[in-house]
Amino acid sequence: MNSIIFAQILGSFCIIAGLSLMLNKETLIKGLEDLKEHFIFLYSFGALIFMLGMYIFLSISTFSNTVDIIVKIFGILITLKGTILMLFPKLTKTMIKKSKFFLKYSSLFGLIYILFGIYLCYLVF
Repeated sequence: MNSIIFAQILGSFCIIAGLSLMLNKETLIKGLEDLKEHFIFLYSFGALIFMLGMYIFLSISTFSNTVDIIVKIFGILITLKGTILMLFPKLTKTMIKKSKFFLKYSSLFGLIYILFGIYLCYLVF
């Protein structure tokens, strides 16, 4: 039951995040530049992401279907991202500097997010 709820949330989030990547490229660039200068926000953001990822990861106890597996993997990835943000601020700063590639192709990544979100929503709605 938890995995279905998490999959509904993650699918909806991926669709919205994908649209945001496609429509707000300049705002994202500015936001990343601001984050690079203020590590306390990165740390706080990392702590929040870590707790969310652990909650998702620990809430799913079975691997009985595709939705459980996808949600569990998302929980692991979210936890890892939060851990990196908190423990390795210099690495995070380097990753932000190198994110120009990601921002250059943000429309493509946005489309991938949208398609994955639609697939996830298709599985659970």
